[in-house]
Amino acid sequence: YGLRHMRLKDCFKYLWADAVCINQADILERNQQVQNMRQIYASASEVVIWLGEEIETDAEAFAFINLLPKTVNNPEVGQNVVGVGIEIPQADLELPGPTSPLWKYVATLFQRPWFRRIWVIQEVAMASNARIYCGSQTCSWESMVLLVEFIRNRGLVGVLGKNPPA
Repeated sequence: YGLRHMRLKDCFKYLWADAVCINQADILERNQQVQNMRQIYASASEVVIWLGEEIETDAEAFAFINLLPKTVNNPEVGQNVVGVGIEIPQADLELPGPTSPLWKYVATLFQRPWFRRIWVIQEVAMASNARIYCGSQTCSWESMVLLVEFIRNRGLVGVLGKNPPA
């Protein structure tokens, strides 16, 4: 399904999908290809993180994730609120309170298997540009990092439930 979402009808695009391009059942081949992954991810114009098909709550979760950088970097509120630790009441940022169902939608997104796989760290760490896709929803990796920083810095980890992101 992910490849269908990445397909562009009006131009040519090279894709490397490790789950497709590497015989996962052949341990020797898989181990050999892992040696090449660093270079592949580093030279990619964009590393695509496919979380799977979209569910009903993903549109609202991604809308929030994409709005967050605009909100916390708003010059009227203060530059890079999360990064410099400026204390501004959550209400002033027009962000959802701890009881908002939006946090459940974000928590559901973080329960996707991709967030539990250790080898994906290399994918993101080597990428000059990474983008997350979930069905038709998308956000930059930087927006996702900003969300996690915001959650941690605001002490909101508890609103994500029992298994928040690491």
